[in-house]
Amino acid sequence: MCQYLSFSPTVPVDGRYDAGYYTVFGPVVAHTGKVYANCPENLSLAFTRLCVIRPGELIYRRNQVRLLRSKIGFFRQLRDILSRSITFSTMIDEMLAHYDDPHEKRALRIRAKEELEETGAIGKRLWFTRKARVTGKLKTMEVAKSGKVPRTIVDLAVPASMQGAWAVNNYKHAMVPIVYGNLTLFYCHGPTPKALEEVLTRLTAPTTTYTLVFFSDDSCLSIKGQDGVRVYNMDISKCDASHTGELFEALYESTPESMQETMRILIDQCRLPILITNPHNPSERVELEPKEPILFSGSTITTILNNTANMLIGLSIQHYAAKTQNGIITAAAEAGYIVTLEEAHILEDIQFLKHSPCQRIDGTYAMTLNYGVLVRALGNCKRDLPGRGDILKRARAFNAGLVRGAYPRVSTPVVDNLRRGEFSLEAEAEFKWKVQEGGVSGTFHTHEFLRRYALTPSEIDEVLKYSQGEVGEMYNSYGLRKILAKDYGLTTYC
Repeated sequence: MCQYLSFSPTVPVDGRYDAGYYTVFGPVVAHTGKVYANCPENLSLAFTRLCVIRPGELIYRRNQVRLLRSKIGFFRQLRDILSRSITFSTMIDEMLAHYDDPHEKRALRIRAKEELEETGAIGKRLWFTRKARVTGKLKTMEVAKSGKVPRTIVDLAVPASMQGAWAVNNYKHAMVPIVYGNLTLFYCHGPTPKALEEVLTRLTAPTTTYTLVFFSDDSCLSIKGQDGVRVYNMDISKCDASHTGELFEALYESTPESMQETMRILIDQCRLPILITNPHNPSERVELEPKEPILFSGSTITTILNNTANMLIGLSIQHYAAKTQNGIITAAAEAGYIVTLEEAHILEDIQFLKHSPCQRIDGTYAMTLNYGVLVRALGNCKRDLPGRGDILKRARAFNAGLVRGAYPRVSTPVVDNLRRGEFSLEAEAEFKWKVQEGGVSGTFHTHEFLRRYALTPSEIDEVLKYSQGEVGEMYNSYGLRKILAKDYGLTTYC
């Protein structure tokens, strides 16, 4: 069913206008996702992710320390592997060689380099042009399912990020598939068609008993047994707060010697005091000092430290020879993490970096972006609708740009129906990080493209009707509810 939308201004929060808002223009799906207001209560709640360790969770941290100390030899072997393909001069030399490389923050990097030289901060151990501390804020403009704790953003500033950007890039690029006994650890370098194709192959046709594919805190596990292959989507609960200081040391031990001094600095950045300011009263502020390194969301080592956590979970699963869901969850607990598992009963249930297998009309499979990603994004935008002039033309162009960005080379009715008219380059860029190198290509039947959602024929018709929607319309149906529930845990008001 659909109904028509009207445009309304931002709603004030506690008598003040919130820092962000969405413009809703349709066609949009009415789901139960929440956007947290930038207020002291939500900021306080968000910081529990970093600062609160409940009594029952202490055992997980002790487990992690114990297991890491027994597996430190693996991380030293990883250092030897990475050293074979890494050449690194010094932190300053790397920054001076690359600070003006093409990058979305190139202008900021150029200015930061000038400030480092002007203030003399470039000669300090930690590159901060002012006081050496970080700023914690609420992550705003994020759609979350109801009841989910909001997240924080920790701003280390551009100079500090320039200390480690190129060391971390070298580390990531040097990561190759690692076979460790009956365990394969595969770091996916990003959602490129080639990398995702290899992910699917390694999960469905594994060469070892255990195969773990991962990118930061996103991972899938494959177990090969006498009864065939089982694949699980694995999710770590409150990943950032579960990292102990010992995990940072494991990352350091895995770092090639030429970069260890830089890595120690990046770890020490995560020990800095955090300044938190009341968003409704800037004169109220507090500074917290960590007792051990904390993974700040803005740290350059976020991906590689989360990779280290995933590898530790894989080592624990191997160590305890876990084969069942309960066994895997228990093994993860021994590594210090609470995980949830979702078994892929059909190939399309596999989800990695918001991509899942989908069968083309020629019978081959491709890892395509989940349709729920587009459904949640379509028909609305952060703050004002880009462009000037006729709002209907701008809205249609924005939607067309989103579709082109999400599925640049995919053809299927529920996508093709939405890809029409002029398009917005700004909207097309929305999915740049999720769909790299032009995305996968192929033509798909509607029922195969939507197979992971287990839709009935009438529900498929509902989704087709939605794909023909126009600006000003809001949709709400059981088919769309299943899509958002599968991909995001959201529901709709039907």
